[in-house]
Amino acid sequence: MIALSETTRTTGAFERLSDEGISIWLDGLSRKRSGAANLAERAGRRHVVGVTTTPSTFQVATAQGDGCAPHLAESALATTEHKQPPTERD
Repeated sequence: MIALSETTRTTGAFERLSDEGISIWLDGLSRKRSGAANLAERAGRRHVVGVTTTPSTFQVATAQGDGCAPHLAESALATTEHKQPPTERD
């Protein structure tokens, strides 16, 4: 028997779901998740294809000038580097 870490189990499960044609989305965008490395890692290694947020939450976060805009722009650039070409199921 091989002991698997929680990360390995989760990543394997996400990979299997993705292989079956299921799109994986994060529910809720937070400042912590908006860092380029975090989103890029999730997009590249954990097969995440999108993130949801409510418009009002997003509007408040960006209007407060707490530095979200640079992180979002950086994240958008970083995650496109991991984007794979469309497959037949797309």
